[in-house]
Amino acid sequence: MPMYCRKMKQQGELQALPAPVFDTLPPKEDGEGCVLMEEPGTLKEATTQEALQRGTIYCIVVRDKKVEGDDFVEIVKHYSKKSSLGTVYLKRCMLGISGGQHLARALEFLTNLFLEGNDIKDGGLATIATALGANNNLKVLGIVSEGF
Repeated sequence: MPMYCRKMKQQGELQALPAPVFDTLPPKEDGEGCVLMEEPGTLKEATTQEALQRGTIYCIVVRDKKVEGDDFVEIVKHYSKKSSLGTVYLKRCMLGISGGQHLARALEFLTNLFLEGNDIKDGGLATIATALGANNNLKVLGIVSEGF
């Protein structure tokens, strides 16, 4: 299925984010800078998505979709440099060990990372923990219901 993203501008959508995620957004954010990846894809696909082409991107949210680690790292890297991406929220994205290891490579490009129910196994969490030791950019790391 091709990648699909949209701005999070539906009524109450931003307010439905967990409070720690919502609190990282700029004070007057109206959803224009938050992108929901309804169908994740590659960086090449991302650059063709209108939601990722217009305006400043502060936050990317992915829920209930499998995320390919390498592709997602490239997207995070690109938009952290090209725009103001600093926050990522991944919920139930079936990351497993390898996804956690890929995600560790994205830490240097983020200031806020929130993970919830992604089934990251010990090996992936260990890699994230190791990456945190060498990271000065990440200010907030939220981990809820991961596969310990």
